[in-house]
Amino acid sequence: MNDIYKIKSVSSQTFIFSLYILCLFGFLSFGRAHIFDVSGFIDIASFAFVLANIRSISRTQLIILCLVIPVIFYSFSVVFFDAKNLVDYLIIIKPLVYLALLYCLDFKSGIGKRGFTPFVKIIFFLFFVKYLFSVILGLNVRPLLLRENNFELMFIFALYCIFLFSPLKLGRLFHFFVLGIVALSGSKSGLIIYLFLGILYSIYNLGIKSRSIAIIITITIIIMIGLITKLPNSLLLEIQAVDRFAMAVVSWREFQGLSLIEWVLGKPFITPLMTSSCSALYFYPGLFSHAGDGSCYSVILHMFNFRAIYDYGLLGTLIIWLGVYDIFTRILKDRRMSIIITVTFMLNGFSVSSINSSFFLLTVIVLYIFKKDVRFNDA
Repeated sequence: MNDIYKIKSVSSQTFIFSLYILCLFGFLSFGRAHIFDVSGFIDIASFAFVLANIRSISRTQLIILCLVIPVIFYSFSVVFFDAKNLVDYLIIIKPLVYLALLYCLDFKSGIGKRGFTPFVKIIFFLFFVKYLFSVILGLNVRPLLLRENNFELMFIFALYCIFLFSPLKLGRLFHFFVLGIVALSGSKSGLIIYLFLGILYSIYNLGIKSRSIAIIITITIIIMIGLITKLPNSLLLEIQAVDRFAMAVVSWREFQGLSLIEWVLGKPFITPLMTSSCSALYFYPGLFSHAGDGSCYSVILHMFNFRAIYDYGLLGTLIIWLGVYDIFTRILKDRRMSIIITVTFMLNGFSVSSINSSFFLLTVIVLYIFKKDVRFNDA
């Protein structure tokens, strides 16, 4: 038993230490990418961590794995026999792989470290300093520490949720750091999620008056949307030039061709988008098929929620999000907190890849490591 404890303790310490080192190396790059392949590093480190922490799997976990793993193998057989590109396949199937991997964790008896608050303070400080210097020195108008900030902000928000909706205290300076990170990031989706969390915090923690404030903010947003629809055509054309708008339009065109069964279960696995859709999204050449034949798959839609509907259908997308919620619930033992963090990831899924990103994996592993600190309704 002591040997098992030591293995788990060493794996936790190694993972957190590696994350610190990765963040420090982030100060050596001021371009649009880290000097390392951050996503690949997180994936490998997370896989190694899970292997070190597999001890026993509950009956429920086993049932879930028995449902997910056959889907993964079936989809792989489709790729193999139809000579589809393996890299495209792995990108599409990644959320299922992540869920299968995370369900192997020992949620009941696994070791949980103390020290979550100091860890978060260090992370917030490093992000804020890097973002501040990047903007002040004009090194990067969209600063990043690990990866494009639309991705890494998801990790920041998930950690921040723990302090907004639990007894843990963060300190005013670090609340300011989060505000500064969001403001300096230049991320519109990040700002929306920050406002969403602010409204929720007002509703849950500040009483009836704040509920009125939340209502006013909601009405204001609705009015702003109404005003946008009345904008002159010239401004509307500028809005249409925004890449997410173009991706949403392409997604809708693809959805219009779905049959009822495809709405429910998704397109036949690893089905390319229409040629016209690929042409409309020419400005993202890096997201075209790795086969190099000019085709493109759902990954080019960028936004996870639209990608998931295309590949897995509404039913599959719902099951995936329920799986995400279930994993957070197993770690946090708090349904409200789990719902809030899951919805935060959902909102991110209307901008970038959300749970299809290694930062989802990173978030779960970090909360798992510090579960002694983040469990407030342990059962």
